[in-house]
Amino acid sequence: MKNILDIRKEKNLYYILPANVRTDPARLSEISAIVVACLYYEDLLEESLSYLSNVPEYMDICICTSDPSLAKKAEVFCSRLEHAFVVVKENRGRDISSLLVACREILSNYTYICFVHDKKSVHALPRQRWEIDLWIRNLWSSMLDSASYIENVLCLFLNHPDLGLLVPPEPVGDIMRNWYYNTWGPNFDNTVLLAERLGLSCNISRAKPPFTIGTVFWCRYEALEKLFRYGFQYEDFPEEPMASDGTLSHAIERILGYVAQDAGYDTGTVLTCDYAQYLIFGNGSGEKSRACGQL
Repeated sequence: MKNILDIRKEKNLYYILPANVRTDPARLSEISAIVVACLYYEDLLEESLSYLSNVPEYMDICICTSDPSLAKKAEVFCSRLEHAFVVVKENRGRDISSLLVACREILSNYTYICFVHDKKSVHALPRQRWEIDLWIRNLWSSMLDSASYIENVLCLFLNHPDLGLLVPPEPVGDIMRNWYYNTWGPNFDNTVLLAERLGLSCNISRAKPPFTIGTVFWCRYEALEKLFRYGFQYEDFPEEPMASDGTLSHAIERILGYVAQDAGYDTGTVLTCDYAQYLIFGNGSGEKSRACGQL
């Protein structure tokens, strides 16, 4: 059994999709799909809701939060849509418990699931901040850039039955790239232990870094079913303040592609045409991304 990083390269599982046009006539209005958004930062709510506004009306939206004030504002947004609702969770486990505890029973009602969550740049140096901010914007845009883009993602799943999981591309910038190519950090052993708990048959190698960092993805429910149905509880996650690395949440973040592999599905990378253009030609200031060779 090959490692998912090698499989992605060998099968060329990189998908660049337009945001302003549907590329496939496939009928989508009858599919079962949901976007689950874990939101925590009230000052980022407007930007988060702007992406969620792109979700076609035949798909559902679940906003999950532990903040009562944010929940009230999200309810106002959802009240204007027939296909959106709010779930209030415990302030424990952050985005991972939103997905695997608060929304666990909801997920089984859908064939396709998108999971997103808000993030903030915590680094003080401007040189670090622009790289992280770019990565955060890319996480959202690679999932929910427009209604047409979302439908193009769904068509990928319809047209590629072996495709089970789609994640954003690796970030660009020296600091982010150096971090991303050492994405195991202190989490290799706890990810292996989690794979054993889940009973996975997969190829996890310390020499092959995981590329599902960020816990933002589109998936078939079946591809991650073993993770969704495991039965995690809030008590499985550390209380706040949670450590910045080495926790169960960080292991779950890294194990997504291996869960899909165990279920017989491939994991690919998806991004917008605009972001692909950025990777190839740079940001207009003469800085060309050295990550473009990965596409």
